[in-house]
Amino acid sequence: MTPPGDRASAQPRLSSLAPRRSRARRILESSLLLALAITTIGCGSESSTSTGPSPVKCQVSLEAPSSSIEPAGGKNAITVSAQPECSWTASSSATWITGLTPSSGQGSGRVEFQAAANPAATVRQGEIAVNDQKVPVQQRPAACRFEVSPLNPTIGADGGTLTIAVSTPTGCGWQAGIDVGWVALTGASGTGSGSVRLRVDPNAGATRSAALSLAGVTVTLTQESSTGPTSPNPNPNPNPNPNPNCVFSLERANAAVSAAGGSLTVAVNGPAGCSRTATSEASWITVVGGANGTGSGAVTFNVASNSGAARTGTLTIAGRPFAVSQAGAGAGPSCSYSVAPDNQSMGAAGGAGAATQISTSAGCPWMAASQASWITLTSPASGNGPGTVTFNVAANSGGARTGTLAIAGDTVTISQAGAAAPSCTFSIDSSNQAIGADGRDRVRVDVSTAAGCAWYATSNAGWIALVSGANGNGAGAVTFSVAANTGTARTGTLTIAGQTFTVTQASGCTYSINPTGQEIDEQGGPGAPVAVSAGAGCTWTAISNDSWITITDGASGSGNGTVRYNVGSTNGKKRTGTLTIAGRTFTVDQDKKN
Repeated sequence: MTPPGDRASAQPRLSSLAPRRSRARRILESSLLLALAITTIGCGSESSTSTGPSPVKCQVSLEAPSSSIEPAGGKNAITVSAQPECSWTASSSATWITGLTPSSGQGSGRVEFQAAANPAATVRQGEIAVNDQKVPVQQRPAACRFEVSPLNPTIGADGGTLTIAVSTPTGCGWQAGIDVGWVALTGASGTGSGSVRLRVDPNAGATRSAALSLAGVTVTLTQESSTGPTSPNPNPNPNPNPNPNCVFSLERANAAVSAAGGSLTVAVNGPAGCSRTATSEASWITVVGGANGTGSGAVTFNVASNSGAARTGTLTIAGRPFAVSQAGAGAGPSCSYSVAPDNQSMGAAGGAGAATQISTSAGCPWMAASQASWITLTSPASGNGPGTVTFNVAANSGGARTGTLAIAGDTVTISQAGAAAPSCTFSIDSSNQAIGADGRDRVRVDVSTAAGCAWYATSNAGWIALVSGANGNGAGAVTFSVAANTGTARTGTLTIAGQTFTVTQASGCTYSINPTGQEIDEQGGPGAPVAVSAGAGCTWTAISNDSWITITDGASGSGNGTVRYNVGSTNGKKRTGTLTIAGRTFTVDQDKKN
């Protein structure tokens, strides 16, 4: 034990040690807290270190042009939205989209581009890619214009075949019609450039003509008379057998296309006047320009986007093979698509079609485009994941037609009924006309019918020739000429708008007799023969106007002829009688013998 004296002395010492213990404890606690903080900071250093914007932060978003590109092409732009520190590059696999300016940048901006003119009457679609994002660019179709050649073909009396060529942008529909029995059509309708083949029967009569309505253009066909010159080669077919001098070459033999697809143009070189064609051998390659042509030119085709493995296909251009290789979709989300319905039928009045539903996984992009100028999308042309496409169909005033929509790599077929046949009735202002032997020029017949009702006129007689109005649409008129008649009275017809118009023409025959009379003595007997002069085919008769004069031969005839007669006896009484021969009077005087 501590002695009492020591306790008293130790108390101050303990009191002096207490502050030192408290200070040491505070130092120890601070050290422990510092160590704990350092440990915590070391464990979390990975999440607190910043090396730049994260991938999520640097995503870009794109805004497509506000409307479809004009068919003639031109400048347009897309809008890029991104954080200020995010860089990007822009590109396009569509050959008709060029001049991306700028092609790279940082932060938000605007990329301008140049679109080439669309040579086809179908919508075409490309895209612009900025980093890993894509925005669709759609261009409206070219207007439908038609060129027909030749406009005034001629064929010989022996008949044969003729080919009339139609040139128009891809996707433009046309029809042909003719209303004469001696001409038959092959290929009476089509889409895009093509041709109509006419088979013409031999002509045994006078020169004749017919009007062919082709793509809204009137073609006048003339066939020579069987007595006129004949054509040694009545078949100006623009696609004859291959000419050894018609050799074509292509600027290249193949092309490589990305999985996104796009539009490509290939230059063709060849002699002027030599015909050429271009066809695709693969369903995913479509010729949209230059399917038919002559001499040097160009062929444009579209390659559909590829969601599967790499593939190859070919085209035949001017007799030369052209190979297309397309990359596969590559690594990425496995996207499959289905659309429903994949076909629809529409009435001639048109209107909104039933919405097409797209089934696919979330995040899978798709595009939609109309392949026919009369089908218009009314919903966005692109999207991601499941979606809906809506469209309108224009009213149809022609025949039945079919068009397609390309939606998410599938084809949706739209069939539209033709307009109801107009209720067309026809009438003509008269049904017959009497014409003198001298003939007549420019006789007019008026045709009455409703607007839009087509009609034709033909002559069924060689001596009646159409002057104008061989065909018409709606109310109109036909004029014709009648040749002079040197024979007997005749009748012929025209067929005008399905109605029969009859022409009667007076005879052009002239007659004379020789002699015009005779004296006979009282004994009577045979008189001298009477010669009749008349044109070939001109008929005549001879009759006695007195009972004592009897015709013994030549009571009727045609052309030149002879009439014989006999006179009875008289007992010295003088008398006079007559015969009527070919409309002329022959006088017989009988008296006692001189």
